[in-house]
Amino acid sequence: MTLANLSIGKRLALGFGAVSLMLVLISALSNASILRLNNGTKEIVEQRIPAIEMSNRVEAQISIIAIAARNMMLNDDPADRQRQVQLIEEARKVMTTTLAEIEPTLMAHAESIGILRRMEAASANYLAGADQLLKLIHAGQDQEARAYLLNELRPRLYALKDATEAELALQKQFSAAAAQDAAATYGSTIRQTWGLGLFALALAAGIAFWITRSITRPVERALEVANTVAAGDLTSRIEVTTRDETGQL
Repeated sequence: MTLANLSIGKRLALGFGAVSLMLVLISALSNASILRLNNGTKEIVEQRIPAIEMSNRVEAQISIIAIAARNMMLNDDPADRQRQVQLIEEARKVMTTTLAEIEPTLMAHAESIGILRRMEAASANYLAGADQLLKLIHAGQDQEARAYLLNELRPRLYALKDATEAELALQKQFSAAAAQDAAATYGSTIRQTWGLGLFALALAAGIAFWITRSITRPVERALEVANTVAAGDLTSRIEVTTRDETGQL
């Protein structure tokens, strides 16, 4: 059976179905792109930004401990030293808690987890060194404390800062990559939507033209014959090539 032999209703249904299918396809592709954008945004908001914030928090606590230790070396006032000890204790609690909280935000990424293990090891090493420094200070061994600060604690501090800065740099790199991917997805979605929309419009126009012509052409031919017969010419013939409503008419 050829398309021309289909009834007018079936032709209209076929055309409407084709346009509807194209619209469904456009919607499905658009939803897939939106989902990808949403996943990229969630990664930035729920993983990357918290990881960056917590890495910065750890770095801030490192600075607090280092400054407090330095202040204890510069000022031997008991009340001030006690205040610095409190700052160190608070900072180490925040640091320990943050290092425990940061891992879920790293999405089990091997490189990020590897740097986190470096941070944990360097943190434990640095905090142990800070405890030893405090013991020397409390024992009144200021010269030994200064030597220990310069020769032992400072290298541990640098190792911890290097690991923290490496994690921070990696998370910023991941955030930038996620942002670029989101921008690329946005651009491709716009182009894809416009392209498919124009194609759907052209398809709808083509189907509408085909259905209209399949209906009006036989009617126009029948009208010509009717006019000829009305003018008295009974020799006109209509060649029927379809079995639809107009062909039967």
